[in-house]
Amino acid sequence: MATPVEITGCSLVGGESLRGGGATFSGMNPATAAALPPVYSSATARDVDRAAELADEAFQLYGWTAGAKRASFLRAIAAGIEDLGAALVDRAGLETGLPAGRIQSERSRTCPQLRLFA
Repeated sequence: MATPVEITGCSLVGGESLRGGGATFSGMNPATAAALPPVYSSATARDVDRAAELADEAFQLYGWTAGAKRASFLRAIAAGIEDLGAALVDRAGLETGLPAGRIQSERSRTCPQLRLFA
């Protein structure tokens, strides 16, 4: 069984959990105009620079990985998306206003595409 995913308002970049130092905001349910937790922080120029540095470091490592390892990575992403189960469908519905069937359809299209690329 998948571990529940907590939405924290942080970004994961280069293995670091980053929270911007700028103004805060929340997502909004388009059907009700209600704010959705958590609170996010805008990125400052320094935050963007740090994220770019971490992304460059990750690219330098990833760029030298074997094709089989990249394929495994893509399969793991697909499995992770599927493991989110109803939590993904529910949250995406809150954020987009799309019906559950549409979100499930998008997931059913995306995961096989990731495996095809693998």
